[in-house]
Amino acid sequence: MRSAVMIVLFGIFLQAETLDTLIDAALSQNRSLKAIEHRLNMVDLDISLSTQFSNPEISLKVNDIQFNDVSDRSIERMQYESINVKQKLPYFGQRDAAKTIAQAHKKVVFNTLQEAKAQLVSQVKKEAYAIWELRELYAI
Repeated sequence: MRSAVMIVLFGIFLQAETLDTLIDAALSQNRSLKAIEHRLNMVDLDISLSTQFSNPEISLKVNDIQFNDVSDRSIERMQYESINVKQKLPYFGQRDAAKTIAQAHKKVVFNTLQEAKAQLVSQVKKEAYAIWELRELYAI
């Protein structure tokens, strides 16, 4: 991250950009910020899925199969096949609680994004000030 900031800062001297333009470019091109934004979008998907029922389970069960003739029940009368469908029904308030948890997770990820942006802007400004300070010292 530091090398990206340094490259952008050196670009300011070559292109004579303002500090605000430099900060905007750093915010738009930072990969870690894009990753956090992508995670924020995934949390939105989690929020929409949290109010739905969980996936149903379907199972097929066949007991006591005679391998030489599967459909012949004369050999074993206890042979049976069954199809089971199982769906978990949430207790009262569980889906709302899951949605609340997902929204709280979204707030945490959003705060992480804001903190990362603030740290990046602070780092860019510190580097720009250090470069300005060195230029003034060289001028003296």
